[in-house]
Amino acid sequence: MTDTTQTTVAPELGSPGETCRTCGAELATDQRYCVNCGARRADPRVDYEGLLTETNGSTPSGGAPAAPATAAAGPAATAETRAISPLGAAVAVGLLLVAVLLGAVIGKGNGGSDKAPVVVGAAPSTTSTNASVSLTDEWGGDSGWTIQVLAVSKDGADTASLNQTKSDAQAKGASDVGILDSDMYASLEPSQWVVFAGRYDSKAAATKALDGLKGDFPDAKVIEVSTDSTSTASSGSGSAGSKASNPALQDLQSSSPEDYAKKSKKLPDTVGTGGAPPPQDNKAPGGGSGGTTIK
Repeated sequence: MTDTTQTTVAPELGSPGETCRTCGAELATDQRYCVNCGARRADPRVDYEGLLTETNGSTPSGGAPAAPATAAAGPAATAETRAISPLGAAVAVGLLLVAVLLGAVIGKGNGGSDKAPVVVGAAPSTTSTNASVSLTDEWGGDSGWTIQVLAVSKDGADTASLNQTKSDAQAKGASDVGILDSDMYASLEPSQWVVFAGRYDSKAAATKALDGLKGDFPDAKVIEVSTDSTSTASSGSGSAGSKASNPALQDLQSSSPEDYAKKSKKLPDTVGTGGAPPPQDNKAPGGGSGGTTIK
């Protein structure tokens, strides 16, 4: 039987008792690195310079070209051939870094920075047609007579429509056209925006001017603009008893329950509540249907 036992002899890299030239720690004869500070004692295990020279096919400095390694060189040559050269490692690391950078750039490009953000549950932006807050009174506070071209409730007021009506009246020859706030004048119905045309000192002058606008604005009418609650327009019929009724009613509303009964007995027989009187109905009872009138 053949004896295959091999004896491994550790290489002697220094003499016994030799110390590390960096930290002074004692080293064993086969110790290649100092275990205390890590300083290298001898040459590296792999001759990198020789490997690089063989890979590049260049001539080492001061010598002939290195002979190519062959399979017959033995186990040592095979180990050196399989070793990774520093240049190859550097190239591999460089390629890896380039791939990482390209991936980052491509990923950023596909991130869609130009895409609009998606907002979930946001209500669409709307513009209210009720633009009464942007309208202001253009009458000026003085009392007088004018022609009401258009009157709309503040709840449904449309600034564009009111301004268009104002422009139409001006284009058709109306003078001194503007918009007034009816809440500022006791003679007018409250909570309205009124497009007016002209300012007149008397009802007769305003009525005369109305004839020129009736053709273009059939609903136009003469109104009195006044801050006085006892004006003819606010009292309705215009009688003396009716004029006195508004202050009396106001005083009655602010009275105590005890005084209310006393003051109500002193009110005039005719009490004006404002606005135009209802049209008189002169038709026969039953509207011509032949019905019987119950008295």
